[in-house]
Amino acid sequence: IIFSTFASRFFSPIGMAELPENNLVSSFWFLNTPEQVQLRLVCSNFQKLVDTCIAPEWKLSFRCSVFPHRRSVAHLPIRVLRSSRELWIEDLQLSGAILSALANPAWRLPLTSLRVGCRTRARPRPVPGLEPLTSSLSFARLTYLDVQNNEIGDPGLAAIARSPFSSNLVHLIVSSAMIGDAGMQAFSSGRFPSLTSFDAAFNNIGSSGLQALSASSHLPKLAFLNLGGNSVGSPGVEAFAASANFSDLLSLDLKSNNIGPQGMRALATSPRFPKLTSLKVHSNSSSPIGLEGIQTLASSTYFPRLTFLNASDNQIGHSGVQAFVDSRNFSRLTALNFGGNFFRDSGIQALVSSAPFPCLAHLHIHRNEIGPPGMRVFAGSSNFPRLTSLNLSENPIGVSGLQALARSSHFSSLVSLNVSQVQAGPDGWQELLTSANYTALRTLELSYNQIGDLGLRALAYSHFPQLTSLNLRGCFVGVDGIRALTSSTTFSELTTLNLECSQLGAAGMQALALSSTFPRLASLHILSNGVGDAGMETFAQSQNFSCLTRLEAEDNQVGDLGIQGLANSFHLPSLTFLNFSRNQIGDAGVEALALSTVLTSLTFLDLASNKFGDRGVQALSGSANFPNLTTLFFTNNNIGVSGWQALAASPYLPKLSMLCTGYQAEVAKTHGVAAIDFTSAFASMDPFND
Repeated sequence: IIFSTFASRFFSPIGMAELPENNLVSSFWFLNTPEQVQLRLVCSNFQKLVDTCIAPEWKLSFRCSVFPHRRSVAHLPIRVLRSSRELWIEDLQLSGAILSALANPAWRLPLTSLRVGCRTRARPRPVPGLEPLTSSLSFARLTYLDVQNNEIGDPGLAAIARSPFSSNLVHLIVSSAMIGDAGMQAFSSGRFPSLTSFDAAFNNIGSSGLQALSASSHLPKLAFLNLGGNSVGSPGVEAFAASANFSDLLSLDLKSNNIGPQGMRALATSPRFPKLTSLKVHSNSSSPIGLEGIQTLASSTYFPRLTFLNASDNQIGHSGVQAFVDSRNFSRLTALNFGGNFFRDSGIQALVSSAPFPCLAHLHIHRNEIGPPGMRVFAGSSNFPRLTSLNLSENPIGVSGLQALARSSHFSSLVSLNVSQVQAGPDGWQELLTSANYTALRTLELSYNQIGDLGLRALAYSHFPQLTSLNLRGCFVGVDGIRALTSSTTFSELTTLNLECSQLGAAGMQALALSSTFPRLASLHILSNGVGDAGMETFAQSQNFSCLTRLEAEDNQVGDLGIQGLANSFHLPSLTFLNFSRNQIGDAGVEALALSTVLTSLTFLDLASNKFGDRGVQALSGSANFPNLTTLFFTNNNIGVSGWQALAASPYLPKLSMLCTGYQAEVAKTHGVAAIDFTSAFASMDPFND
């Protein structure tokens, strides 16, 4: 029984969980203040921390993080699960052993929600079949099922369609699951009378798969359909548009499906979707909807409730914009994304000469080759009275375009402004950054502009009292610029600051460390700034960053002395995310981290591409100071057999659910550590699209 002196002060034992035979011992404690149980399991030398509520009148949930290769699911406590309604097993890739354990008929779990989707987007791996799960009485009441990024394939989706819980399902997520047309045909023949949300994005579904779905009358309540990232093409969309089975559809996502102008015409001329509020047809680069497609959509009167439209990257051109705004059929739009359509200044002229968009709050017109003349026209327009978010990035609007934007009084409601990569030099930013017309801004994206120290001095006198996020990545910020910024009294609300790819050096870090300008700063990004050991040691001694939870310090020439300074600092008690990849940290530095008692809140640690080896890994593996660590990156170091053996034998990583070893995976597997490479786990996502 695990019961430390610390735990005994806050928890009182209330009983033993009933465990299957041959399981390791576990116990749980009742948390006095919210009524919550914390259950700690020891399984194959890795402790699994599980939180669950047990008050019978509450909606109960059960969450745990496990290694994909461990059979930990078989060790879950039956008593707790019997009182639960939701089972979340984060970042799990299914296997035969796990499926058999979940489907154990002795459990009789009254679950309504099962989430075993691998949200890290690791490469899917084959699953031996979902029959144990889909035929188990434990899941007869399921209403929510998430198996994304598990290679269930066509047989898996067919098994779900035959399952006893298919009639209860309300939400089904099978994205990135290697499903093809055969799977969709089997799914379409099943009965899902309660299903309202179906996500099958990023599979191998073609036109025949969507045609089968279109012919199905077994999905009467479907309201949200995501088929993005497949290959349904125009024949599939034509069949779907002709179907009378989806009249309650509210949201349709067909991004990256090569639907072409024919597919867009089929949708636009269909009266079958009168309730549609959200339509995504972006990124159809191989077969874009083009001018013909957007003209057909513009003339359509069948989408009276549409509020969200994403038609970016579709080669619609300025004539397409003109046709769209002339139609006046989309006055209810609150979000419009026309980015990457290269409609140039003439497209902007069409946009501003149309009738006003009274409801539009979010406008993305990035990457459209808009120049200074177009920007001047746009800045003078009063067509967007409720605009709160504007993306103008990757347009060559230049200095005069920025000046026009600065002088405009038509965008005083903006909360988010993105003017990254707009080809303006240091002397072109002063007017915008000191403008009094944007006092409501909370997010300002300025990355990859030649703002320099001159622009930073202007920014120090800005009128952005509510700003919470500032991105200065690649803006040529030097020591003088950071000194000017840190002397400002404007940024007391700032929580996120990105100074990546600048020229801070040790002196810039010292200026930052001595400043009390950012009392609420929670996330600091200083990648590729050459701060070195001296800069990191100075920063670690600062008392001005007690709220900092995330520090991104990749590629900064930080060695053992710098990381030792951080490890011994008592001024950063809130840190949960630490990235020191691509530095010069050796065994001594990792040993200092292992001995630190001030980094116990860390959940993410990236030490990839450094210079430590077995000694460092052994120290970290033997440390009890990282009880909350869930993610560990060791890629491209000098770790050998003894290092992996120490990690495999460690009892001190109770929550670790992601281990990235990269190039050394085969070495690790050889010596008893099933290492999984999650290098692509954190692929950047476009929040507008996803």
